[in-house]
Amino acid sequence: MFLHHINEFGSFEIIDPIVTYIGDAAVLTFNFISYGGSEGARMRWNCTEVYRRSAEKWRIIQTHWSLTQDGR
Repeated sequence: MFLHHINEFGSFEIIDPIVTYIGDAAVLTFNFISYGGSEGARMRWNCTEVYRRSAEKWRIIQTHWSLTQDGR
């Protein structure tokens, strides 16, 4: 999902990424801050993505992004 829209963000930061492995699954949590883009605004997101290892590849099986209030 994310890579399909990367050019819409202008510049961005991925903050505090944490990966937790559970067998052939992994959970990635991070904060995402975008700057610029089409409206020139700063936006902050709380993000969670779940991956599953299948045939030696990690594939995303669930993603959730929540827009937060600025400064949190």
